[in-house]
Amino acid sequence: MHSRIKELISYIDERRRDLRAAADSVPRDRWSVAPGESRWSVDDVLEHLFVVEKRIAGVLERTIADARQNGLGPETDDSSQIEAMRLNRYLDRNTKIVSRTPLPHAGLSPDAALEALDQSRAALMSAIQSGDGLALGTVSAPHPAFGLLTLYEWIGFVGAHEGRHAAQIREIGKALA
Repeated sequence: MHSRIKELISYIDERRRDLRAAADSVPRDRWSVAPGESRWSVDDVLEHLFVVEKRIAGVLERTIADARQNGLGPETDDSSQIEAMRLNRYLDRNTKIVSRTPLPHAGLSPDAALEALDQSRAALMSAIQSGDGLALGTVSAPHPAFGLLTLYEWIGFVGAHEGRHAAQIREIGKALA
């Protein structure tokens, strides 16, 4: 596995562990409870995350397939890229970001929500692996809120997005306590 992919997978895995810890800090029988009007529950946050991750997996899969078909070459740079991506900008909960995905509504059980997250992660990993060793930093796809992101940035965004929502889940837990 290319070092850039390893670095990004390590980052998104770390963010996933943080997300699970945040969710586990809220009693499961409270996951479906929103802490106020127009606020999301833990279940809502998890549903949003797996819907978005599955969509991103699709973006990566399609974009990598197209780039491969158009002759995308191998990755020749093995330098670290996480800091250059400025992923912390997505973590700032003081900056409101309005999602363009529909509001969550599935009302899944905690176990079903966690299973859906596992499935969306499997789809993402499959998409990432399809581009392993290719120059993914030279290929971009538009993000609806942040403009063009390279495919490496898309992968990093998944982790930062989960980090942002882990903080939101901690806020929900405090509000419900």
